[in-house]
Amino acid sequence: MASESTTPTELEVCIGFSTLECARFVMERHPEIARVQLRAYNYRPDTHDQTEPLLPVDRDIFMTQSIADEFASRYGENWNVVLDSLVKLQNGTSAHFLMMDLHPPKFDGITDFIREQMQRTVIPRFGGGFLLETNRSYQFFGTGIIPQDMYREYLAWFQLADKVTSIHPSLPRQHTMVADHRYIAYSHLRGTTGLRLTTRADKAVEPRVVAIV
Repeated sequence: MASESTTPTELEVCIGFSTLECARFVMERHPEIARVQLRAYNYRPDTHDQTEPLLPVDRDIFMTQSIADEFASRYGENWNVVLDSLVKLQNGTSAHFLMMDLHPPKFDGITDFIREQMQRTVIPRFGGGFLLETNRSYQFFGTGIIPQDMYREYLAWFQLADKVTSIHPSLPRQHTMVADHRYIAYSHLRGTTGLRLTTRADKAVEPRVVAIV
């Protein structure tokens, strides 16, 4: 379910896509997806309230209408909306989009580092996808979907994508993070991941695809 036959070269036409356009691209490849859900949130660092309103959206509406901003406006100017990873399939079961918030800051060559680390752990098991650039870092949106019972395995393999460097036998190993570990922790607590669709409050930059992995 996760792996797809599309090659990175074939995905180059998606450079510049928004998160919404990536989601629609993936859904076109997965007609078994019957419904998605949006999740409203008000980001407050170092708070752990996971009460976030959800809005189920049928496939046809999501593919043709933009409703995220209207959903966010119900809760206040500081709220944004993410596309949640959990989807409902035509057969009544659930699955997940492949999503991740990444840790490395933006600088020359970093997308190659992210790709190399993901090729060690994530891509062989779950397939590749899109790297989206945010105002400070990157996000990943895969071209496949995974069954619900593979969700925690997916998070674990992304956390294992960290680069581990041994400087000296007497010194602790250095870990260069690929995935944002706090994002993974929240994803474990919530049971879903998600990527932002709106550009409200301090989230003014719309993520766009800058590389294929």
